[in-house]
Amino acid sequence: MNEIAKEKAFLGIGKKLSGKEIAGARGGLKLKRKLLGKEDFIEGYWDKSEKDYVYRIKDEYKDIILEWVKIENLEI
Repeated sequence: MNEIAKEKAFLGIGKKLSGKEIAGARGGLKLKRKLLGKEDFIEGYWDKSEKDYVYRIKDEYKDIILEWVKIENLEI
């Protein structure tokens, strides 16, 4: 996230994000969806080579999310 902020300064992301903030946002999304009875579309796992948790969009949701990003004229 911090690397994206550096590369795309025009997005106006001025704050550095810590691992806790990223994990908190991900955790909040997962918990809220669970409470609403909705399926989680993000998966996370420990990556030995990265020595950190890696989060990604589940394969079955990638096309749906990419289509939404295009419709909303957003950038990934």
